[in-house]
Amino acid sequence: METISVALALPSGDVSSLAEAVDAHPLLETCGVARTLEDLWRLLHRFRPDMLLISTQLLLDLEDEAPGFHDQDRLGLIPAFLVTGTEPWTGYEGLSNLFRGPFAFCGTIDPAKADPEDLYIRLREKAELLRGTAFREPFGNPGKKPSAPGLVILAGGKGGVGNSLLASSLAASFAVRERRVLLVDLDRERSQLSMFKPEGTGKSLLDLLPLAEDISWEMARVSLYRHPAGFYLLPFGHQRGKEARRASRLPSFFFRNLAFLFDTVVVDLPGHLAEEFLPLLLPCRALSVVTMSDALSARSARVLSSTVRGFGIDPRVLRLIINRHGNSSTLQPHEISRAIGIENTCTVPDDQRSGLDFAELGRLPRPDSSLGKAVSRLAGWLIGETEPYPVGEQRLRLFPGTGKKKSSYLPSTAGR
Repeated sequence: METISVALALPSGDVSSLAEAVDAHPLLETCGVARTLEDLWRLLHRFRPDMLLISTQLLLDLEDEAPGFHDQDRLGLIPAFLVTGTEPWTGYEGLSNLFRGPFAFCGTIDPAKADPEDLYIRLREKAELLRGTAFREPFGNPGKKPSAPGLVILAGGKGGVGNSLLASSLAASFAVRERRVLLVDLDRERSQLSMFKPEGTGKSLLDLLPLAEDISWEMARVSLYRHPAGFYLLPFGHQRGKEARRASRLPSFFFRNLAFLFDTVVVDLPGHLAEEFLPLLLPCRALSVVTMSDALSARSARVLSSTVRGFGIDPRVLRLIINRHGNSSTLQPHEISRAIGIENTCTVPDDQRSGLDFAELGRLPRPDSSLGKAVSRLAGWLIGETEPYPVGEQRLRLFPGTGKKKSSYLPSTAGR
């Protein structure tokens, strides 16, 4: 049986019961919850859901909107249910007349009476009924590939491998080519990236948690600090005591909504927190384990890799980044890759100057530095835009600033 992807479009209010009913069924998958028309348009075009659950208010607001929502050639036919009980006024006669353009009226759903199994049966019946009339590829089509959220996760096997430096540099590199990039720091105890944000500017993750259910692009845009490099920053924030620690447990839909509101979300994930946060971050576009070329880092990365695989992650999204690799490294990339068990591997050269500037002054690597150029190539490799070279194949390339040619191991395509 096939999984049905479901998008929710509700302007405000408590939709926990409806979202929980969808998440409670193993064959229903929530893409996200749109709070505004702009967010709805983005959600539909980004994920092409099999079913839409939408409120009366948002349907009425569509009457005065630009024709982008009615572009049926781009969106195809989207089966949609009207969610009742979310606004005081629900007595509209001829509800089907509200559904125009790409939306096909399938009936009404009361969140207070939403049972997961009954909800799945209703959604599947309508989706099956409309399969033959949809312009887009319908759910269940063997050729349809699920849309992976724009989550790029960097998980450090141990402290000091350069996870935060690479995460922030990648966010800056993505921001050059994309309009909305978010850098999330999940280190709750010693957040280095929080230093990027001037004191008193922008919200932290802990600040947004009480509003997580109602988060929208407009809220994110005005609440988050935007770094001069172009990306938005969301540090974890400071917590105090056991109560704050309990409050920091993230709801399941938090990252799911961020994944469609932003083009790319780069997550700096400390390895020791992988078991706590990874279930909320799957599926993702790429999950990279970061290590260095020494035995201790490689062992730590191997333990982290085993933990990651235990969650049943798609092995095609796994990446291995070997940071600060050079001619003096004790282990070679192909040896580390084989020991850790991740074939898709990329090396990043040692750049002591950029590392010191980051650690002491909070400066990102210059685009013309060796690290800056490597990260730019790394960004394209992580999302499948560039084709790297196999690990173990040595090529001669010019290291910036040296005027000399050196031998370097370049990324791998094995297993892709």
